[in-house]
Amino acid sequence: MLTSEVMRKPRLNDQQVHSFMKSLFEGDLHALRILSLSYATLGVIHAASLGVHLIGKALAWARGTKSKHGVKQVDRLLSNPGIDVWALFAQWVPYVLGQRGEAVVALDWTDFDVDGEDFLLNRLREVVSETVRVIVLADRGFGDQKFYALLEQLKFDDVVRFRQCIQVTAETGEKRSAGGWVPESGRAVRMTGARVTQDNTPVPAVVCVKKKGMKEAWCLATSLKEATAAFVVGLYSKRFRTEETFRDMKDLRFGMGLSWVKVRSTERRDRLLLVSALACSLLTLLGAAGESLGMERYLKACPALTQ
Repeated sequence: MLTSEVMRKPRLNDQQVHSFMKSLFEGDLHALRILSLSYATLGVIHAASLGVHLIGKALAWARGTKSKHGVKQVDRLLSNPGIDVWALFAQWVPYVLGQRGEAVVALDWTDFDVDGEDFLLNRLREVVSETVRVIVLADRGFGDQKFYALLEQLKFDDVVRFRQCIQVTAETGEKRSAGGWVPESGRAVRMTGARVTQDNTPVPAVVCVKKKGMKEAWCLATSLKEATAAFVVGLYSKRFRTEETFRDMKDLRFGMGLSWVKVRSTERRDRLLLVSALACSLLTLLGAAGESLGMERYLKACPALTQ
């Protein structure tokens, strides 16, 4: 149980979070809106929840104010049209990328807005420097000719899974369904200069594999013509990290419980997700700083270096 002294003294205060927010958005967002974002982020960090009421109560505790004032502050922020999440991508995405020359971006499919990924990718192209190589990972919900053409137009590399029933024509002219190209040995087969679908849409390379333990085969179209099959398969396996992020945000027991939160508009939802991303980013920075100082030794029950 926490002692009363610890409960009275939050380790992370509003000035520290506000300083972080200013470094991100100063000059692009009004000072009061930056302050509101910092308050909401502070609330999420201390609440470990995305419930508006819990965020507000945690904010009030961290700042030593009344609970109802904290809840009102968070509620007003989520309804503030001046917080344009899509516009803030211009500052947020370059910050996340830092000095990286390459970025792997995982997309997950949803029925909510069938054309939303096009808008997202176009916006990503606007805010990412041409000097940064972007590799898009996408599942079967995206595997169609229009999507391949969009990625080529945006000059993004890609690894996109497609359905096993799709026809694949090898460079030699041999035609099979994608599932028919999957070796029974568990090894990956790589075909360059292949064509997919009955329209014979050219793709730089196709990789098919079904390793031991896989529930289904992976049939992957990729722009990485020079990459080995093992590299392409390893790259696509990173897409499943999105599931870990979803769990951290949505799960009530292991995350911040977003699945149990009712949000009355998509605009409020987007602002709530922005605050969640800001909180996760700040916690990641603090964790990395603590680890560099060896402080994780005091938190882990197991001394193993790999955990």
